[in-house]
Amino acid sequence: MAPGARSADQGAAITAVSASNGCHYCIASHSAAARAKGMSEAQYSELLAIVGFCERDHRLVTALGVPVDERFQ
Repeated sequence: MAPGARSADQGAAITAVSASNGCHYCIASHSAAARAKGMSEAQYSELLAIVGFCERDHRLVTALGVPVDERFQ
């Protein structure tokens, strides 16, 4: 990818992974880059809410041993 070619959506996706990994450096750098490409504070807040929701559900499903639906396999 050419320098500066990353879109706000790609930056948001990378920021979500960084938040899930808990890397403060990566969160700061990638969210700044995504904001520079147009990500708003509202979008950033929604992104973090989605990451939190997914992480919580992942823990619950894992702890409860919920099997994957056959239609998804």
